[in-house]
Amino acid sequence: MEGPIKGVPIIFLLDTSRSMRGEGFAQMKEAFLSMIQGYANQSNVDHSVAVIGFGKETKILQLYSNDFKSILHLLDDIVCEGPSQLRKAMELAIEVLFTVLNQSSIGPFCIREKVVIISRGRVADKNDVMYMEDNRHELNGRAHMPHDLQLKV
Repeated sequence: MEGPIKGVPIIFLLDTSRSMRGEGFAQMKEAFLSMIQGYANQSNVDHSVAVIGFGKETKILQLYSNDFKSILHLLDDIVCEGPSQLRKAMELAIEVLFTVLNQSSIGPFCIREKVVIISRGRVADKNDVMYMEDNRHELNGRAHMPHDLQLKV
């Protein structure tokens, strides 16, 4: 999807790895659905949601959309398997952030993109954590580019 989006842009990174099986997935799904339902019920501010799943595969489950009825069912057929590939998910999120032109504003204020990560925190290997630590300043430095990505590590 290229071009402008409308609404507050939010990217969800959802851990669908085997470490999320059972109660972890149930809790993640409950939190995700609660947030999406909150956006759907908030008529005064529009939201545009993208969703990336990371587990056996790291892939875009939904590009920016405000079709919340559809988004509420994204996790219905998800099977938790494979390693937690947080690094790949972050790289894909950066690509998604830079493929759209964010023209969202409320009055005179520009609304910046938000990235929400839901995971148990068990990355596939230590290199993922080291990558994020080594590149934290570089990634935060992009806040001055057209898209604002702020990582809190």
